Amino acid sequence: MPMNKFKQILMKDFGWKLLSLVIAICLWFIVINIEDPVETRNFSVTLEIRNDSVVTDRGQTISNYDQIYGKKISIRVRGQRIALDRLYQNRGDIQAYIDLSTIEESPGYGEAITAMVIVKLPSTLSDSYEIEGKTPGTINLIIENRVTAEKTIVLDIQGNAETNYTLTEPELTPQTVTVSGSQTTVDSVDTVKASVILESIKEDSHYTATLVAYDVNGVKVNGVTLSTKTIDVYIPVKMSKKVKIDYKSTGTPEAGYVLGGLTCNPEYVYVLGDEKVLKNIDKIELPPINIDGKQTDTNMAFSIKNYIGDGVKLKNGTSDKAVVTANIVKESTKTVTLKADNISFKIELADGLVAEVAPADISFDVRGTKDLIDALTNEQVSASLTVTNVGAGQYTMPLEVILPDGINLVDSDIPVVSVKVTADETQAPANDEPQN
Repeated sequence: MPMNKFKQILMKDFGWKLLSLVIAICLWFIVINIEDPVETRNFSVTLEIRNDSVVTDRGQTISNYDQIYGKKISIRVRGQRIALDRLYQNRGDIQAYIDLSTIEESPGYGEAITAMVIVKLPSTLSDSYEIEGKTPGTINLIIENRVTAEKTIVLDIQGNAETNYTLTEPELTPQTVTVSGSQTTVDSVDTVKASVILESIKEDSHYTATLVAYDVNGVKVNGVTLSTKTIDVYIPVKMSKKVKIDYKSTGTPEAGYVLGGLTCNPEYVYVLGDEKVLKNIDKIELPPINIDGKQTDTNMAFSIKNYIGDGVKLKNGTSDKAVVTANIVKESTKTVTLKADNISFKIELADGLVAEVAPADISFDVRGTKDLIDALTNEQVSASLTVTNVGAGQYTMPLEVILPDGINLVDSDIPVVSVKVTADETQAPANDEPQN
């Protein structure tokens, strides 16, 4: 069979065939080592910056330092294959750097200074190859005078306190930071921020926050040095409560005018304090606004913090100003009829006396705003009379009229009723004679 025949051919003189293969391989390596062809290879090396203290000692800085440091330099080396192989094995010893001690002195106004890229290969192999090229061969340095600027630290708080609790004014230590670097870079810094992330806190807390410089667009600014990298942030937390503002008026407007309404802006405020203190606060009471003799609207501004008491303060962002406005309008009048059935009597006389009241419908004038007067009906008017501590006789007594809020009696038209107090003839006279 063909397979068996192939096997016979392969195995015939197998030892000699194997020996021939080994000799051929050895001859190949001998030829390679003797000939050792010349080749070109590329190596990538990280650029170093040496003697940068020469620049900093002059009070200057390299504004494009971050773009230069760590830059990759491509080096093209020509040499024999074996030498290049050894160089590859020792590629970590290849050096590419710029030496700042060799550059010319700069006035520091941001001009470009050219520095030559220097390449050094391992000295033990330097006779076996040569450097054909390097890319880039030079580096442009932007040298500027080093400046400093003081910046107020801006706190960026993410998150909030638990419900019914409020963050109060945080304390930063320190509150400012010195930013140093090139003129261009420092000028580009708009803010230095410290960020803190909160998770529903309800008690005073301390945080360590890292500082980051940003430009006006909120982009991080690299190439500047901050006098401190972190700060301490203390965030006080207080309980908060919504409290109504209580307000009122005093006095009477000019004759012919009435108080049309009283408003306060705001009606409510949020206050902060310890839980025990806030528990006893239900309202903030402002002094009354005086409308005596007024013919037009009048208002008065109050500083709320003067009326909230010790241990309490307004929530952050809450205005301290409360404005109470009295709306003064011309009064309207109306004649109403008090039904006799709507008058209640309370008689408290000495024994043996009785009071006679002849109840009848009584008409009188009331005043108020037009809207209230127009809506007023007779059924909304009632009155009461108390007869007490009087002897027998004829009396004219004023009624205590009960009117809806905002409606008042015309001062000259107070309703009265006639009351007659007499001896009670139905009561049997006392018998002073002794009984037999």
